[in-house]
Amino acid sequence: QKAIDLSRAGGWEPFTALQPLYNLLDRSAEWELMEVSRNEGLGVIPWSPLRGGWLSGAIRRGTERPPTGTRVETAEKLG
Repeated sequence: QKAIDLSRAGGWEPFTALQPLYNLLDRSAEWELMEVSRNEGLGVIPWSPLRGGWLSGAIRRGTERPPTGTRVETAEKLG
């Protein structure tokens, strides 16, 4: 909300959308950002809705390592 108010006070271009991390494993955007978006008429474009492949069905329970070439494998290599 502070960024929106600052934008208005400065006469800057208004916000039109937010892109928060949001998926079934991380729903913290619901605590504050969704309410602000609704009140201000902003669009919401979820970032990482499939959590880098974990929610896509490509990685099955019991899999020791993520499949080669997936984002999950890349993330684990990079730390």
